[in-house]
Amino acid sequence: MATLDECQCPAVESIPGKVSGGRRGPLWPERIPELKQFFTSRIPLGRWGRVEDVGQLALFLCSEDAGFITGTDILIDGGWTAQ
Repeated sequence: MATLDECQCPAVESIPGKVSGGRRGPLWPERIPELKQFFTSRIPLGRWGRVEDVGQLALFLCSEDAGFITGTDILIDGGWTAQ
């Protein structure tokens, strides 16, 4: 499984002067206010996802309540792909 440090987006990496590979820190839209506003205005829940959002799903999937869930993809994207 890839960690966040191992993930790269060629489209983002090719923006001159905006992102250099191997950097750690906030996602690139967080560093560019206009870009952050552009994306968050298009996310139905109106905010970036948080680590806790993923953690809550992980806890649920490890619980007995998720005992009949198998072989599926669960998106945690604030409704982005449902538009």
